[in-house]
This record gives sequence, structure tokens and C-alpha cells, in this order.
Amino acid sequence: MPIAGTLIVPLVKPNARLSFLIISLSLLILFSFATFGSAQADDSIEVTSKATDVTVFPDGARVQRAATVSVPAGHSKVVIRDLPVSLNDASLRVKGEAVEPIQISSIESRVGHSEQLAGKKEQELQDTITELRDKRKRADVNISAAQQQISFIASLSKNKGSFWNEATSIEMLEKALTVINDGTTDAHVKILQAQRVKRKLDHKIGKLERELNQIASGQKASRIVTVNLVASAATDANLYLEYDLSNAGWQPLYDLRLDTTKEADSLTIDQLAEVTQNTGEDWIDVAITLSTARVARNTQAPSLDTWFLYV
Repeated sequence: MPIAGTLIVPLVKPNARLSFLIISLSLLILFSFATFGSAQADDSIEVTSKATDVTVFPDGARVQRAATVSVPAGHSKVVIRDLPVSLNDASLRVKGEAVEPIQISSIESRVGHSEQLAGKKEQELQDTITELRDKRKRADVNISAAQQQISFIASLSKNKGSFWNEATSIEMLEKALTVINDGTTDAHVKILQAQRVKRKLDHKIGKLERELNQIASGQKASRIVTVNLVASAATDANLYLEYDLSNAGWQPLYDLRLDTTKEADSLTIDQLAEVTQNTGEDWIDVAITLSTARVARNTQAPSLDTWFLYV
């Protein structure tokens, strides 16, 4: 669906790199709900985006992501997945640059659902914890088998009359006692080894669970953004997404140190910042800027009532 003002006009001489900007207020954003498994059109191009810059406010955050795509001549749908489901659609902006002129026809935003957790790091931690718990169960099975072995040997010892009589030689008795002793020792060693394995696994699981609790969102849905492009010729383009999130923020912390060991007492004040986020996306190798602005505060001009003056 063409939108006025989205045709890219060359900014420099031909064959040079062109820039285009999509302003969210002039875009038609279509909202729909679909699953991850929904079929895409044949001209869809799925790209991977990465968060590059994040501005954190006391009551939210503004994220910038980058993606590179090669589009053929004609119409294309560039699909960007794994965006936070809590993304504020009204704040969604797309800008970028390309070598050839490109027309932006529309942007589509929808929510996709999956059996997997939306956060990749969260899903990796959850999978690792599940694998370690399975190993712990195998250690429990080994302990149970060794305990049954000890119980069986003990029952043989109690019923020694069944294999001991006057015809039994000392040599046979010694062999029997050796088997009982070796079997019991082997079973106890297996129990100790399995218990040692469990302690190591419990330590690893506890560490990963603490790490998971810091980033856990529990979200199994993510937002999918589709940018519809029309290119006059095959070209490479860099797309830059910007959007606001509410479930993030920061607060100042202060470290005060008083030094009275010198002639003149001194007080040193260090200002720190605690950044928290539960957006479901990873901020790895991202440039973070802290701002005191309130992104969630309404900045629109109020609607004024009409006054009628009679003079």
C-alpha cells in the first residue's frame, strides 16, 4: 500500500549510496496475530537483526537494531523476527540506507507464538538446566541400582545356609566371601561417585538458575515486523529499527567514603547506576546510554477547550 513521502530521492550523484528514512507517523502499521509457523509469501526475505544502541530511561528504554539485506528488483517483504512482544508499536520507526532507490510501501507488525522461549539466552539457559537435571536423574538411577546390589548381597549373607554345608570347601567359601566383599565395595564406590556427580550438578544448576532468574521473562511470544519494499533494481540495504520498551529502567546509586586519616577530613561521593530490564531480548555488546528523561510520560499537547468571549 504506497504511502506518500516514501519514495527515495537520490541525495548524491548516481551510483553513490542513497539514504532513506521512514517516519513512524507517516506509516501505516498493520497489526495482526499469527504463529511462528505461519506461511510467508514467496518474496519474503528473513533477516537477523542485532541491538546496537540502547538508551535507558528511568521508566523504559529506546532500542536501536540493525539488519543488512539484499533485495531483488521489484516487490520484497523483509521479515525481522524475535523482537520483544512488549514493543510499543506507536514508537516503531524504521530508517536506513541503500545503493539503489527503494520505495517503502508499508510496515506490518504482528505477534508470533512458539513453544520456545522468546529470549535466546533465556532458552539456552533453560535447555542447559534441563540437560543437567537429566544427568542428575541418571545419577539417582545409578545410586538406586547400587543400593539394590547391596541389598541383594546382604540377603545372600543372611541366607548363607543355602550355599554353605559340610561339603563346601574352604576354597569355595573364600571365593564366595571375596565376591560378596568385592560386590559390596563396588556398589558403595558407585554410590559415592554418583553422589559426587550430583553435588557438582547441583552447583552448576544453582548457578544457572540464579543467572536465569536475572533475565527470565517467561515469554513464548515475540513480535515480527515486516517491511514491504519495492526496489527499482537489485540492491543491498541496511535497515535500522527503533522502538520503545516499558519493562526496563535504571536508578542512581551513590557510594560515600569518608576519610578521617588525614589532617583535613574528606568525603568522596561516587555516583553509580543500576540498570534493569525484563524485555526478553539480549543486550550483548550494546552501547548503553542513560537518560533522565521520562519516556513513558505523555508529551502530547493537551486539548484546549474553546472559550467564547462576548464584548
